[in-house]
Amino acid sequence: MDIPLRRIRELYFEAEELLKKKRLELFLEQIREKVQRGTAGQRELKEIEEWLRNADGEEFEKLSRAKEELERELKNRLTRALEELKVALEGKESQDLEELEAEEEVKNFREFLNTLPRELSREGEQSLQRLLQEKVISYRLKRFRITTTEDRVFFGREDFPKFGGERRRLYWRLKVEEKLIIGGEIYAKIAFEREDGVLLEPKRYSNLLPVRELKSMPKWVRSYLRHLQGLFSYEPYRLPLFVSYEETPWFVYNLERFVSMVKDQLSFGEGILILEGDAGVGKNFLVEVFSALTNRPLYIIPCHSKMEKEDLTYTYEFDPKRGTKRVFSDLIKALQTPGAVIYLDEINTLPPALVKLFNPLFDYRRYLVMPTGEVIKARSDVILVGGMNPQHYLGVSELPQDIKSRADVMFVDYPPFEDSRGFFHPDEALILKDYVSSLSELSNEEFVYLWYALINQVETPQAKRLINPTRERHIYLLFDLLKIANRIRKAYRDYQSQRSEEPVEFVFSIRDTIRCARRLERFNSAQRVVIETILPKVSSPLEREILKNIIESA
Repeated sequence: MDIPLRRIRELYFEAEELLKKKRLELFLEQIREKVQRGTAGQRELKEIEEWLRNADGEEFEKLSRAKEELERELKNRLTRALEELKVALEGKESQDLEELEAEEEVKNFREFLNTLPRELSREGEQSLQRLLQEKVISYRLKRFRITTTEDRVFFGREDFPKFGGERRRLYWRLKVEEKLIIGGEIYAKIAFEREDGVLLEPKRYSNLLPVRELKSMPKWVRSYLRHLQGLFSYEPYRLPLFVSYEETPWFVYNLERFVSMVKDQLSFGEGILILEGDAGVGKNFLVEVFSALTNRPLYIIPCHSKMEKEDLTYTYEFDPKRGTKRVFSDLIKALQTPGAVIYLDEINTLPPALVKLFNPLFDYRRYLVMPTGEVIKARSDVILVGGMNPQHYLGVSELPQDIKSRADVMFVDYPPFEDSRGFFHPDEALILKDYVSSLSELSNEEFVYLWYALINQVETPQAKRLINPTRERHIYLLFDLLKIANRIRKAYRDYQSQRSEEPVEFVFSIRDTIRCARRLERFNSAQRVVIETILPKVSSPLEREILKNIIESA
């Protein structure tokens, strides 16, 4: 009986072995079919790994090969999916990562990543983030540029004509200054006066004429007036100041918005554009650069709470030779100057009585009524701009409702630094790089790629070619400086908007970050340079201690 039972056992084990091999063959065949159809993924890889736990010998080798083939196929599929996504995103334009991630193609790619093994899915997610960030870098560099032609300036997508340099025509008239009695006859002392108050006395002829001759103007007087109208009848052209600026995406974006609103003002012939933002954020600079690039004369009118009508209209000056004369203010001159840009700084501080004076100037009427009743009409090509600090800050006067209803308000912020995803922007660093020796030689594009590689871990071929230990150290120093500056700015805003009780009144302006950047190489520490440069400006011991804690904890 022992022999048949042993044989039965042998047959049983042989059958079991054959079934196991057959199951393995069927399983591997199913895997191959799924790979060919492109449906194999994370689940199939796990099944192979379960088989491998109990396999040995020839079965282990077959399963290992199947696993390698599947992993290779999944990697190839990931590569193809990334290439397809790259092609699909070529036509997409966005400077915001969240906008790109909302695209349907990106959502589909993420669904595909869910079918991959964890490590491969993580690798795919990193590649996706790198692709999207490179897209943002490239888009911001190309999108926000300033270019000029012979007659126009392009601020990103907005264009604006260059001012042709037209000068205001000024007319001359005969002025009788005083009357004298000579030899029993009445004489008049005459001069020639231009609209803007310029006076000239005749050189070749006597400036004393009998009053009776003025009833029919002498020939030489008419000739003199014609001569003056031809040679000296234009106001001297007020050249805009040359302004050096850094063409950062943030700055061009603000200029683009500014130009768009200014074009509306000129098109509809009414309104004023108000720039609202922290002190030191660059509101005035924005207007100065626009004026310089478009070749327009700029008039800056400082406003304050003690202003009177005479400050905005005209004043009287005493001339010992000619007596008292009326002199128009810069505002009146600017309203009549072709192409002028008028910037009313701190416009929200105007006294209520003067706000009423501005009502007809800021609406469709576009004129200013003088105290004498004379109406000064603004030229159609004059641009009106105002500036103010945020209205909800402590001690800041709110913009009067009369002006609000006639104005467009544009908020100007500091250059972006950190977004909600922990992504750090290089905009302000681009302004500072020229003050650091190893970085000043880099173009904006080269610096941006280096910044993204070191600060945001977005490695690119461009960055690999440019990186060296000195540049790396200096970029990290700029990063530390901006991190401190933005923390102090946040503390200032929190206090001014009453979200914090810690009194921080120091404004860390862009001028201050530039001043600190100049000294970075000397101190070789962002904390030290800020302590040495900024803290001496703070008078309050309590505020100085608060700022010191912010600096040291950054």
